[in-house]
Amino acid sequence: SNLLPNNSNEVETVRTLLLHRLGPNGAQRISPPDSFVPIFEAAFEAGMRDSATLHHCALLLLDKGDFDGAESYLNRAVEVLNDPNELTHFKTEWRQMIDNSIANVAARRGLNLQKMGRESDAIEEFQRATTLFRRARTGEFPTGYPFYGEALMSLRRADYSSGTTRLILLAGALQVIDQSEGNVGEEDQASLAEIESRIVELLSDIPKLDTLLTDMVSSGDPNGSYLQARCSTNIYASGVRTASVYSLDGAYSIVMKALARTPQHIPCLRLASRLHRRVHPNDWKGWWDLLQRRKLLESEMQSSLLFDLGLAACQLGKYVDAKLYFEQLERVSIGHPRRTGAVAIVKDDDQDRRFVGQVQTGLSRTEGWLRC
Repeated sequence: SNLLPNNSNEVETVRTLLLHRLGPNGAQRISPPDSFVPIFEAAFEAGMRDSATLHHCALLLLDKGDFDGAESYLNRAVEVLNDPNELTHFKTEWRQMIDNSIANVAARRGLNLQKMGRESDAIEEFQRATTLFRRARTGEFPTGYPFYGEALMSLRRADYSSGTTRLILLAGALQVIDQSEGNVGEEDQASLAEIESRIVELLSDIPKLDTLLTDMVSSGDPNGSYLQARCSTNIYASGVRTASVYSLDGAYSIVMKALARTPQHIPCLRLASRLHRRVHPNDWKGWWDLLQRRKLLESEMQSSLLFDLGLAACQLGKYVDAKLYFEQLERVSIGHPRRTGAVAIVKDDDQDRRFVGQVQTGLSRTEGWLRC
């Protein structure tokens, strides 16, 4: 009741107590978590309009299954961030993290509606969740959470589906994992490996899987070929099969045959471009051609595609093209995980050069991408 909202030090103290000391993950947490919600509410009534605190309270309500309450607090957090007259020390949360949490609310609500048999309402929530997950992929704080959340949503939907619908949902979940390639940091890859293993495990439990996939291929559905290739290799994790069962060459052959039949199938193109570097590590021209095909078809180029185009251009001596791709990456990706550190080695007159994605002191922002 004595909170002074204009006092940033006091606000920071309350925020630290709520989020890092007394909260569910705090050093002196209050148990059970349900009893902590009234403390949050009392802080809000006292004028604690902090976006991160509103977000944290929403997550507590989400864990309780209170979808409407959670979304209400998340919307209040968005209002704080969007209010030009709001105090800066209340704008402590990243918008993309809030978008990711709203997406999780929509996904959880959709799954609940699906269990209740309200399929049309559930699909509406799933579509909203997908839009928000994809919006949360880019920004100043890149993270694997949106990829994980969207893949998990498709996996859980598949749990309550059957037949071809289940296969299509599992294919969609794996395609999200493919899209995460090069767009998340190393610290997030363990969680993506875990979700991939769960997807492959569910696939392997489907009776007569090979026959079902063959039927999909025969009917002209490229998702059948995609799943055949994906079942032949686990790129992130070992899954439930032994490593000897997986075949990069076999997977690459399957997906390239699929592209010969349906050359504009973007998921197969993404998978082919991922596998090409592993199967033909020195065939930069072949990789460049696959990336160019993706560039023409993908409505919105991800940061990893721009980076890979720049890398391939450097390897092929197309330095003007490389400069253009990195300039575009500079505009669209503020926190891309490949923006810092040595990420690859390129050849320059038979000498190794470190390929660095970091702006160096004394150089322009564009030169910083290309300077060794």
